Amino acid sequence: MASTDSSSLQQLFAQLKHFGDEGDYTKADAIIKKILKESPQDKDALLCRLCCLIQQGKYDNALNFIKTNRNILSGVDLTFQEAYCYYRLHKTEAALELLQSQSNPNDKCKELLAQVLYRLENYKECITLYRNLIKNSQDEFENERETNLAAACALLNVHDRNLREDTYELRYNAACNLLSGGQVSDAINKLNEVEELCRRSYDDDADITEEEIEDELGVVRVQLGYAHQLNQNNTEALRLYNQVLKTKPSDSTLAAVASNNVITINKDKDLFDSKKKIKALSIEGLHGKLTSSQLKSMEFNKCLLHIYANQSEQFQESLKQIVKSHNMHEMANILRAFRSVKEKNVNAAISILESAIKESSDITEKGFLTLTQLYLMQGNKQMAIQTLKRIKDNHRLGIIATLVTLSTSSGDTDSASKLMDEAIDHWYKKAQGSELPPQLFVALKENANLKLRLGRHEEAISSLESLRKSSPNDIRILSQLITAYSKFNSEKAELLSKELPDVETDIDIDVDNLEIAQHLYSARQAKRMVKVGIDNGNNDLKPIIVRKKRKSRKKKGKLPKNFDPNKNPDPERWIPRRERSYYKKKKKAPIGKGGSQGSTASSAGFDASSATAAAASQSKPATVPEANKQPDNKPAPPQLAKKPVKKAGKKKKGKW
Repeated sequence: MASTDSSSLQQLFAQLKHFGDEGDYTKADAIIKKILKESPQDKDALLCRLCCLIQQGKYDNALNFIKTNRNILSGVDLTFQEAYCYYRLHKTEAALELLQSQSNPNDKCKELLAQVLYRLENYKECITLYRNLIKNSQDEFENERETNLAAACALLNVHDRNLREDTYELRYNAACNLLSGGQVSDAINKLNEVEELCRRSYDDDADITEEEIEDELGVVRVQLGYAHQLNQNNTEALRLYNQVLKTKPSDSTLAAVASNNVITINKDKDLFDSKKKIKALSIEGLHGKLTSSQLKSMEFNKCLLHIYANQSEQFQESLKQIVKSHNMHEMANILRAFRSVKEKNVNAAISILESAIKESSDITEKGFLTLTQLYLMQGNKQMAIQTLKRIKDNHRLGIIATLVTLSTSSGDTDSASKLMDEAIDHWYKKAQGSELPPQLFVALKENANLKLRLGRHEEAISSLESLRKSSPNDIRILSQLITAYSKFNSEKAELLSKELPDVETDIDIDVDNLEIAQHLYSARQAKRMVKVGIDNGNNDLKPIIVRKKRKSRKKKGKLPKNFDPNKNPDPERWIPRRERSYYKKKKKAPIGKGGSQGSTASSAGFDASSATAAAASQSKPATVPEANKQPDNKPAPPQLAKKPVKKAGKKKKGKW
């Protein structure tokens, strides 16, 4: 009996191996169930069962299976399998805790830990772990490890010279690294190379279709569109995004990113298209594949679109999602204020932000700067200044510059000068004997310029002297210092002026040639200037400049249109026509012929010839009048003489 059981188990394991090699884990799982019926505590069968559940994506069932059979599999380390199930279920913290509990993890656990750290956006530790794995392992997964390392470096903007670029994945991550570093033009060129490299890598594979290649290139084109968008080339970016979306990519995250970027380009225009694109941002499964900054941007863009489209209910739902998922309370208040501004209610927007500042102490500079902008929209400069002073770190150069500009425009120059002095003291204290920060030198320069502009030359001396110690060869600072001293201490100014460099140069300049240079005259005058000789008077050789004489041009006389060179001209052509010997005066027509100006149709009744004409017309057959109109026997009214119409004169050419 035992021999028959063992033979049947061997047959079942043989079938299990066959289905496992073919990758048919559903049929393999059915065989394992038969094995476990005959041998419930077979460790090999239990491990195969766990592997089948994981391969089928049944991660919850796999975790329950581990908990149920932990005692039977007590001698087997299942840390990797359990952590992998937590990782795929997006329970990343649980996977991290389980992996870090190991004292001596193997390479599989280290690679899974690196993936967990990458998802948790702990890129520094992820990079360190991948570098150790690449250094201490040699297998067929070397390209995958380097690709993941390059991706982590790109997100952290760390340049690793040891990374290769011979695969399109590695070159793609190198382009992403350039984008994060602000090298947009170089990134565009490299992304174009990635597309060519990707196509060449699939040329030898006959099983890959053109649709699969296009799907693979979708990521590259979306990133290329993002690069063009950063380069202010929205037309090309929009073309690339729509090209990818038309292919309906299999990766939902790719469609979400492309749709989000299209919405940012559309802004408050083409809202119908943006409403269609926003559906891709609400697909499930994006949280485990996108970074937190990407998800925040998408939720923020949803709110903006709802504001532009006047969708109040959807706006409130997106606002709750921002607060719940990303804890963006401050941004939610800013969005509420922006909605009030769109409704032309600035006072309501100010009250929203003021109440938020009173309720919470975690308001950052974004909230204060937005409130400052709202006060400036109302023209209330004093409240804008007070709001800027409420910022915690208000000694930064941008904030100080804004405060000084607002104070000087309001006429409060004393406050502006005091603000600059306080900023300089702050940066001196922050240095605390170490190397002076560059912000201090910028503040010193602007303080000196402000004091000189306000006429406070004595107060500007301290800043200029400090700048001269750091930059003794700066002529601009020295000239400003001389200008300031000249207002109240002429001796000091004269002493410092001796340190100015000489104006003389070693370049030989011919002043005479400069005087006759054509650029000193107009274009017409320069053509007429000519050097005719040299004046030796007073031992100075000077060129003699005169103007060219204008040459008189003889114009050819105009001949008449009917001129015949073979005939002699008329000797009386200079005499008026009426005085010439062959002139004949035109005779006037006799009165009554041709009709006078005042004649009318009624005068025909006094003409005897009209009666014979009427009798002759009665003997002829009648013709049909045009358009069946009846003849009008009324006499025609006398016509008024037309006024002569003046022809429009031709416009002269070449003048305005």
